[in-house]
Amino acid sequence: MNTGLIKSSLKDCCKHNYNWAENDCVVDGGGNPASLEGYGDFYINYDFEADEQFCVKSCPEDTTGIENCAGIAENWEVAAGLYTTAEKCCDTFGWFGNGWDKEKCIYKSENADLDGYVYVGSGKFFVPWDWEGCLQDNADNEEKYENGVQEFTSQAECCKQVFGYVEDGDVTGCCEGGKAC
Repeated sequence: MNTGLIKSSLKDCCKHNYNWAENDCVVDGGGNPASLEGYGDFYINYDFEADEQFCVKSCPEDTTGIENCAGIAENWEVAAGLYTTAEKCCDTFGWFGNGWDKEKCIYKSENADLDGYVYVGSGKFFVPWDWEGCLQDNADNEEKYENGVQEFTSQAECCKQVFGYVEDGDVTGCCEGGKAC
């Protein structure tokens, strides 16, 4: 009899015999999902539209008391990365740009939907893709703000660094010599 297949625990058995689907093996074998590494952590939801990136939690979908459970993370999802907070998980999307919004990502990742979400913005200044001037990241400019753009603490700093060459009236909010007006 080959005793190499017999292990002292479900977890050891799954690790040895089903290493490509170890988490599924533990759960399917009657083990406690909460005992799995990364249980309740966030992972990237790869089933999304390009402008709706968000993260989900590694826990059974019907878990009571935990929002946004999308099932136990598959081994490849664990390998791709588990994150202890929605913010850390959402940071992985920062390179997407083009409509991605970190605040929305965090909110949806923590709450499973956008019901009750109100965009506030960072209050910093940025130059939108159409180069229309130095705009403030707030509720009025939500649609123009793109993650990954350079941000400035003031309109004057933005004008000076980006539009120092302009003449009066050429750029919204910036006057001759790159001064805010």
